[in-house]
Amino acid sequence: MSNYDNLSEVHKRFVDSYIHCLNYRKAYQDAYPLANADTANTNGSRLASYPEVKQAIVEQLKLYSKDKSETLHRILQLLDFDLTNYLSWDYKVDIDKLNQAGLGWIIKGIKQMKFGTEIVLMDKDRALENLAKIHMLFNDSATVNVNINQEVSAKQQIEDKLKALDEKLNKFDGDGK
Repeated sequence: MSNYDNLSEVHKRFVDSYIHCLNYRKAYQDAYPLANADTANTNGSRLASYPEVKQAIVEQLKLYSKDKSETLHRILQLLDFDLTNYLSWDYKVDIDKLNQAGLGWIIKGIKQMKFGTEIVLMDKDRALENLAKIHMLFNDSATVNVNINQEVSAKQQIEDKLKALDEKLNKFDGDGK
C-alpha cells in the first residue's frame, strides 16, 4: 500500500491539489477552504514537510511525470509545428483537427476576446531553450585552471629580470657613463 493510500482525505486533497498547481499555499487552501492566505502559506509548507505527505507527493509526481524520451519528443514536435496546417478556410484554428493529430497539448490557453477568440500556443523559444539545456549547449559556469607553480615561477622570472635590470642601471650609474 502506498503512502498516498494511508493519508486522510484532507491530506489526499492537499497532495492532489499540489500535484496540479505546485503551490503549497493554494493546495492548502484547496484542502482547507476556510484558511486565510497567511495561514495557508505557513501550514502548507509545514504540511508538505510531514514525511508521509512528502512521500505521497513524490509518489504522485512520479505517476504524472513523463519519461525523458517523451519530453524530448514533445519539444521536437513543438519546434516542427506549423499552425497553417490546422487553420480552417476562415483562418480559425481547427482545434478538433489538432486534437485528432494528438497535438491538443500545444494549445496553452484559449481566451474569448471582444472581436473573437485568442488562442495562445506553447512557446517555441522556450522549447528551444529546453532542448539546448538537454543537449548541454549552454554552460552557465566557467572553469579556470591555475597552476600555482607556474604562477609563482612567472612571478619569480619577472622579479629576476627586474633585479637584473636594476643591477645594470646601478652599474651604469656607478661607472658614470
